[in-house]
Amino acid sequence: HGQQSRKYYSIPRYVELLPEDRRQNIMLFTDDSNAIQEAHTSYPQTNWMYFNRQRYAGSSAGWERHIPSNVPLKEVLTLLGIFDVVQQCDTLVYGYSNFAHLILYSMRQTGKEIKEYRVDQKEEEADKMEHEENRKSEMTYLTDKGVEKEKENDHHSEDKEEDQKKNDSKKRKKKPKKEKKQ
Repeated sequence: HGQQSRKYYSIPRYVELLPEDRRQNIMLFTDDSNAIQEAHTSYPQTNWMYFNRQRYAGSSAGWERHIPSNVPLKEVLTLLGIFDVVQQCDTLVYGYSNFAHLILYSMRQTGKEIKEYRVDQKEEEADKMEHEENRKSEMTYLTDKGVEKEKENDHHSEDKEEDQKKNDSKKRKKKPKKEKKQ
């Protein structure tokens, strides 16, 4: 996935990050109806709580349709409800997204200590390491190319100087002698 895209993780990946004693009651915030089905199937013993709202199944709506109910006011009220309800929570398992950061911000407004777990932490660290390695590799390549270019330029400069000297000496040889007028 590139920087602009978001990766989706399975429900077990989220739940496994939670301590065992935090898995009995889970508030699930998702815009994907498939995630709710997966939660009930994977963890039937868990008390899953979520807003009863219209959702898309996976990416069925594409990337441009953000309002599954087709009623913007209803969607805004749902979001406000989410920001209110999360203030009752003290633990958040999330992947990188602006929405998750807003949820976390809302939770922190209570002053409670919030435990947070990132489902994408390892990938993010791996991406950072890969990015750093690529950057170092680029720098080495650029440095090596720069050194080669400098050497090449130095070589060309030396060649140009020699050519210039040859041309100058040829001009001196070819210059006709001027006769002195008396």
